[in-house]
Amino acid sequence: MKFVGALIATALVGFLAFQNCQKAPNPNDISAPAGEAHPISGKFDLQTEKISEISFIFQEPETVTKKSNSYQIEVNKNLKINLLNGEMDLTSDLDSSSKKLCLTETLLNELNSILKTSQICKAAPITDGRMCTQVMKLPYAVLVTEKENFSLGSATDGCGSNAVDLCAEQKSLLQGFVASLKTRYLGFVCQ
Repeated sequence: MKFVGALIATALVGFLAFQNCQKAPNPNDISAPAGEAHPISGKFDLQTEKISEISFIFQEPETVTKKSNSYQIEVNKNLKINLLNGEMDLTSDLDSSSKKLCLTETLLNELNSILKTSQICKAAPITDGRMCTQVMKLPYAVLVTEKENFSLGSATDGCGSNAVDLCAEQKSLLQGFVASLKTRYLGFVCQ
């Protein structure tokens, strides 16, 4: 009888201990249910706007040596591109200096083409009663126009409330451009 009681107690403890075991979702993956789009609260057409610069914000691993010990750390970097002449200014959280680079004319034209054929969509706050994480989504780019600055890819919670980004497929085009640029930006020396 003691054996059956111990078996039941072990099963009950096991059940209660693993009752809520589930892999927590990545905050970047939390979104509206499939097929449900975020309501758009506003669109901003970039075709007629004077866009002066865009900054891409990303992280890269870097090796730091202190007292003969080396450490691999993730470093925040900002690559600011002047959209008029293609000059790039690279800054890092690791040091206070900046590095001057220059985008090729072909890539500058491609970037301007993506932006000038885009609209910026601003999502409305989520008010349908869903539970949303309080994790802010940081931007991957900051676009500076004559009238306003836009933090592309940002949102105020895990559900995407107040999200700001390029509309439709233009978002994917810009993110593809950024991904390609991140792999080779150091090779763009100024002539």
